[in-house]
Amino acid sequence: MIQNNHPSKQLTMLQKKVEGLERKVGELESRLSIPRPKEKLLNTAEACMYLDVGRTSLYRYMDEGLLSYTMVGKQRRFALQELDRFMDRDRKDALPSIL
Repeated sequence: MIQNNHPSKQLTMLQKKVEGLERKVGELESRLSIPRPKEKLLNTAEACMYLDVGRTSLYRYMDEGLLSYTMVGKQRRFALQELDRFMDRDRKDALPSIL
């Protein structure tokens, strides 16, 4: 708790903390108020072309739980972000050159 030894010093410290919190709240409010674009969803044919795989492979990835999708009615749709994540999952960076 606050001690009565240096009330003006403690008040100044509390004011600085409140100002910092107000600044952070303002930053969060501004981030939340930015409208976010809707994510583009691809159908199965478009996802196959994007991944450069066949329809059978695409369905196998879904069945194995490697690729997530969204049902829109009776059709599967794929978020571009999810397709990019899927492609990067087994990415291997090049080894540094020894030369």
